[in-house]
Amino acid sequence: MEDFINDTTENNAKKAADSNRIYTPTEKQLAYADSIANYSKEPLTDVQRGNGHELSKWIDRNKISIPPTEKQLSFAESISEKTGVDLPQKTRNSKILLSEWIDKHK
Repeated sequence: MEDFINDTTENNAKKAADSNRIYTPTEKQLAYADSIANYSKEPLTDVQRGNGHELSKWIDRNKISIPPTEKQLSFAESISEKTGVDLPQKTRNSKILLSEWIDKHK
């Protein structure tokens, strides 16, 4: 039992250290962040651009800012009309929220 506790404690410490390590963001990650930054109210800092872990956290917080496509919005509006389910404005403005709404109501 003691070995199990020690192994678990060691694994948890390693996971915590790995989640806080600094690594260089990939070009793909930077390009995605730049595209989100066009819509986000939170600026993308040099610190985030230089630290992949921080950039990932910024992306997770701000990807909700990406607007939906016209096709996605049109599809959601047709679902709303057919089902009578309200399509909130906040949902209309976010690709992520709209995708979740579509999955729930289609």
